[in-house]
Amino acid sequence: MTYKITRRDLLNGMAIGASGLVLRAHGANPTRTASLQASGQAAKPSYPPTLTGMRGSHPGSFETAHALAWRGEKPKQYQELGQHFDLIVVGAGMSGLAAAWYYQQKIGADARILLLDNHDDFGGHAKLNEFHADGRMVLGLGGAQNIENPDGYSENSAHLMSAIGIDESTMAEMASNTPNDDFLGGKLHANVGMTVHTADSVKTLGGHWLKFFHGRGDFKAAIRTLTLEIEEQDRLIAFCGGERDYLDDLSLTEKYAYVNTTSYNRFLIDKVGLTEQSAQLLTVHLRILNGPSGWNHTVLEAIAAGAPGLRAMGWISNLADSVGAFYLDHFTEIVMFPDGNASIARLIVQKLIPAVAPNMRGVKDVAITHFDYSKLDRLDQPVNIRLSSSVVGVRESSGSAGEQNHVEVDYVQDGKASRITADHCVLAC
Repeated sequence: MTYKITRRDLLNGMAIGASGLVLRAHGANPTRTASLQASGQAAKPSYPPTLTGMRGSHPGSFETAHALAWRGEKPKQYQELGQHFDLIVVGAGMSGLAAAWYYQQKIGADARILLLDNHDDFGGHAKLNEFHADGRMVLGLGGAQNIENPDGYSENSAHLMSAIGIDESTMAEMASNTPNDDFLGGKLHANVGMTVHTADSVKTLGGHWLKFFHGRGDFKAAIRTLTLEIEEQDRLIAFCGGERDYLDDLSLTEKYAYVNTTSYNRFLIDKVGLTEQSAQLLTVHLRILNGPSGWNHTVLEAIAAGAPGLRAMGWISNLADSVGAFYLDHFTEIVMFPDGNASIARLIVQKLIPAVAPNMRGVKDVAITHFDYSKLDRLDQPVNIRLSSSVVGVRESSGSAGEQNHVEVDYVQDGKASRITADHCVLAC
């Protein structure tokens, strides 16, 4: 039997992660890649998807905001550009792009809309990472990865997804085209390898370590392959298998206080008796998912984020863990594009500004289609996206006699302070 379980259900109800994930890269059509390289498009440094380094809040995206937030500094004068829009959206991530699309649907195709974003690319947490090596284009995730099945969406949300080509049939096709060994693509029974340090190098261990660390599968044999002392392996096996309640000396009230105030690593070392080396194996995925380590998560925060441990806190927690195991065993409805949800952002952008990729066919080629960023901000088209533009002020302004009220928006781009106006403004930032 197949159970319909959403990604939100999964993240709320089960533990995800291992000490290191071995991810399979998604390769694009080599013919397509060759044509891009021949035209010189893919290698241009002005094409954000090909830029490397830290691509979240990258240099150039935060300085203006930090000056305002930390020191109260912002420009004293702004150049009036004389540009007026029906709608200005602050933020060109998913919600900003969706706001622009909904407004266009309501007002009409001729509605003049401008999206401002402080980053050099659109999509927010769903950006395209495009790498070129040995004549091949490889796509990576820029953040948000998978799609929840649209049958659980609100009518409005499902309408948007359907408009950009994502519906039940699309999801089914994506699932059937996803290789069976692609864990992140929704094949949750595929192996999740773990990379560990050795005396002079590192090595990758095969197997489903996501299940192993939660006491599923042949976890005892898997743990015996780790380069740990036998006694340490025994402690790890007992912990993952839920052989005892490590907080049995505390009352229920004391347990609750403990898991809310004690770091996860401290729990692993003090209560479980693991070494810091072993604790690292269980908490590296917290860095992958959340950033901070197990020292910076309480026990409750860590377990809520997917770290092992519910089985080691008594029968109530064991029951909750069995629910998590159910999700792990039966969760099937997760699909994703090769570049994660960057494709969704790109599908919306192409609907708003067709000139960026006039020959794109939709979901079938969005992940490998080159977008012309020079077409994002041209005042001869209804919708524009203005990147590297940090908004520092939004206010309602009374019009002069006979004129209606409007919204003034101040922003900084390349050190230049500008002011534009609109009838309406949405803060999607």
